[in-house]
Amino acid sequence: MSQQELNAGDNLVFLFDVSYSMNEKDTPSVGVNRLDYSKEKAIGLVNQAVKYDPDGVDIGVFGKGARWVGKANGNNASDLIGPLKPTDGQTDTHAAIQLAYDLHVKAEHKQTFCFLVTDGEPSSRDAVKATLRGITPKLRDEHEFCVGILPVGDLDKNPSLKDFLAELDDTLDCKDKDGNPIDILDVTRLEEAEDLIQIASKALHD
Repeated sequence: MSQQELNAGDNLVFLFDVSYSMNEKDTPSVGVNRLDYSKEKAIGLVNQAVKYDPDGVDIGVFGKGARWVGKANGNNASDLIGPLKPTDGQTDTHAAIQLAYDLHVKAEHKQTFCFLVTDGEPSSRDAVKATLRGITPKLRDEHEFCVGILPVGDLDKNPSLKDFLAELDDTLDCKDKDGNPIDILDVTRLEEAEDLIQIASKALHD
């Protein structure tokens, strides 16, 4: 992706899974649970994102529902993200995607990148699919609203989840307003996410 495809003024949203399963310690950093590993990786990505979203990167959490936490401006990412704890008994991934889209619409952004840092298993797979299928007919094109799922943890322990994420990434039958296929979602393992340009590029073009 050329750097021009991620432009100053684009809206960026990072949403963190705070479900109980984020307590599991199966990350590349030995003895570090999924959420703490996610925070360490994501703070660096958020700090990169600020140069493209100068009014502040939206930070939110999802577990039982989803809620906005604040805006990271390059000085306070650690303050916003650092205190997050795995406290919820659900993983309402669909609510996180809907929250990001609602923020996009409310502020009338031309392009929004939404990144979900999660262990990947939603409370309702059907709700995730329905939410994506409900959003895509409202978009002017597949670049307007892009979703990047950044799973953390050992996905090999859950083959069914790997299959579900692959379906979202490659074969989910979303349609645009004219009934044509549209793909707005990409999955990149958090441990493989080296920089913001890389994961934004995949969200746009994979």
